[in-house]
Amino acid sequence: MLAALLGAGAWFQPSVAGSDLWWHLAAGREIWEQHAVPTTDHFSFTFAGQPWMHHEWLWGAGYWLLYRLAPDAVAWANLALLFAVFGVGFWVARRHTGSTIAAGAALWAAAATSFWFLDIRPHEVTLLFVGLVLLTRDRTWARWAWAPLMVLWCNLHGGFVFGLGAIGLFAVVETAEASLAARRPAIDWTLWLGVALALLAFLANPWGVRILEYPIAYLDSNSPFREILEWQKPPFTLDPRDFAGRFFLLLGAVASGAALEVRGRWRDGRAGGDLYLVALAGVTSAMALTSRRFIPLFAITSLPLSARLAAELAAPLARRLPARALQAVPALALVAALLLWRDVDLYPRLLARWTEYHLYPRAAVKYMQAVQPGPRVLNYYNWGGYLMLHAPEFKLLIDGRANTLYDVRVYNDYLALLGAADGLPARLALYAPDVALVPPGSLARMLASPQYGWVLLYVDEVAAVLVPPSSPVLRRALPRADDVLRDDPQYQLGKAAQLNDQNKPADARPLIERAIALDPLIARAYGDLAETAARERDLPGIAAATARGLAADSRFAQGLYQLESHAYELAGEPRLALESLERAMPRGPFSRPENVRQDVERLRRTVASR
Repeated sequence: MLAALLGAGAWFQPSVAGSDLWWHLAAGREIWEQHAVPTTDHFSFTFAGQPWMHHEWLWGAGYWLLYRLAPDAVAWANLALLFAVFGVGFWVARRHTGSTIAAGAALWAAAATSFWFLDIRPHEVTLLFVGLVLLTRDRTWARWAWAPLMVLWCNLHGGFVFGLGAIGLFAVVETAEASLAARRPAIDWTLWLGVALALLAFLANPWGVRILEYPIAYLDSNSPFREILEWQKPPFTLDPRDFAGRFFLLLGAVASGAALEVRGRWRDGRAGGDLYLVALAGVTSAMALTSRRFIPLFAITSLPLSARLAAELAAPLARRLPARALQAVPALALVAALLLWRDVDLYPRLLARWTEYHLYPRAAVKYMQAVQPGPRVLNYYNWGGYLMLHAPEFKLLIDGRANTLYDVRVYNDYLALLGAADGLPARLALYAPDVALVPPGSLARMLASPQYGWVLLYVDEVAAVLVPPSSPVLRRALPRADDVLRDDPQYQLGKAAQLNDQNKPADARPLIERAIALDPLIARAYGDLAETAARERDLPGIAAATARGLAADSRFAQGLYQLESHAYELAGEPRLALESLERAMPRGPFSRPENVRQDVERLRRTVASR
């Protein structure tokens, strides 16, 4: 059991930015300050004063208390929650199969498949509560526990709708099984009363029945919010390095386990197979095939079926092995579990590691706060929550609350603005932002062009801050970035990048080392160090910089190998650049690997032509 849970835990800390966490914390702070659940928005300027259905308010309120105690307490609490989720799942699988080893193998497969989706968000509450429903469903008292469970669930996460469906499906299957056995309708009225009470209990939220509007909205396949990567279907592959490959391999195992379950039910009656588990896994399989966000829900609900397959495959082997070999299996599993942890770093600053904190515009926001350009921010979507928590004086164009607040027009306009698409002048006039906080990419360059005349106040490798030519801040003396950000590592790296662009690597190196000393978890610094080595034609130095970054946190690997590839190409070594880039292929559900694939093909052609 220890090996099963410890091995699963090695997959609990993905390299995912987890940008939604920040707005949940900001809303939780407001709940405790106002002693009320927010029902209207005041974080944005586009929908200020409009109704906001914050259906996960209780989760944010709880996590804000932890964050106020110590930011890392949020991460440690979430780690404990995940152990509870997979502990309950393990217990369900073990009870179903009677095999600890089969349940452990299934648990590792479920954790590896769920890996990229285990960012710090309220969806983990649904995983836990679904597991509790599966674990206790055969207890007569469970039907009376569904209602209080639903009161919590509907205020913690929108997955309560799935919970109602899982409970209702159980009642349907139980009634059908009992009726078939009795050869007449056989209805357990206490069971259906429990279902009815659960249906009434979900109304115990600040919006009543209107809370169903949010999950129903995602049923609209034409909604542009469905274009957000997490809601798109997984692409088919069987490569276990990819999130989709792991999903489809697990799906095959679950289908085989379901076939065994149905065969056992047909041959031995209810003792031989559980049709409810097959039906529930069928529902979550369909959900996950439609939207990758449901993959962890599928993994948890299908645990008993994948464990059934593992038990079936292991039984003949166990009969052939000597007793001593079987006794060694737990010890070997524990060793394997410990090996899985070799690249997992928990300390120090677990929250920063888990949320990829280095990707947020810390220095740019500090400079904005010093300049005070005005409240209306044209902001990058993923940074909205960060601003809500760390700079609530600014009002946002959009943020991760998506269609719980914003409408289709604002979302489409945001996409057009970020891509500097046609109609940019009209959209700028429509939203009239006081300042732009965006990545230093196409939109920043377009705004700063003579055509638009926006003034670049600050830029580093993460973010750019620009104001329109009519901004009143341009009529007064602006604070010097050196005075505001002297000890900020992102600022140090921004200056180093400028020196590298001027081909002054010897001057850039001390700034990079200072940034690393200030924050060893600022992943970009190791890529800048590799670029410095490339400009000095120091190939071992490039590899050494990457190794330093991996030693700081192995979760940086994908980004570091991309930066290493850039450095090798800068040094005139396309073969080494290709090798690095092939190791940097994005594998997760929230990444777009198309550009990396194009660069790989380009480098392959370059290497072949030499």
